[in-house]
Amino acid sequence: MSKINKILCQKGRISTISLSDEPDGIEEVDKVRFNAIVGNPPYKEADGGAGVSSRPIYPYFVGASRKLSPKYVSIIIPTRWFAGGKGLDDFRKSMLDDKHIKELHDCLHPEEIFPNTNNRGGICYVLWDSQWLPTTGMVNWPNQFAR
Repeated sequence: MSKINKILCQKGRISTISLSDEPDGIEEVDKVRFNAIVGNPPYKEADGGAGVSSRPIYPYFVGASRKLSPKYVSIIIPTRWFAGGKGLDDFRKSMLDDKHIKELHDCLHPEEIFPNTNNRGGICYVLWDSQWLPTTGMVNWPNQFAR
């Protein structure tokens, strides 16, 4: 188990845990629990290019959020994963196969939410609910951001 995992697996209030802690003997059952995770993670890793060649990193944040087994995850990410490609095929499949995605909202004009940014292709936000098990497949939500 890595040091960061051991730090996060301590019993106690999250506000009392420090990165300088040196935990030993942490058992899996002692893991810190999260009821909800809310985030707007970094979208891509800068590679010195013009931005087009940058590698998307938000899938790692989504995956880490799911692995922490919270009750809810609400996260804002680019909609580029809808089409796949650029190393996003596995992430796209995991999102489409995930039965716990309760809501998915697509924002085609992200400048209305994040002015002075360049989020070509749009952004979306997802509500993941660990207890959600749809009986009718994917739900189609009206897009309140459409012009």
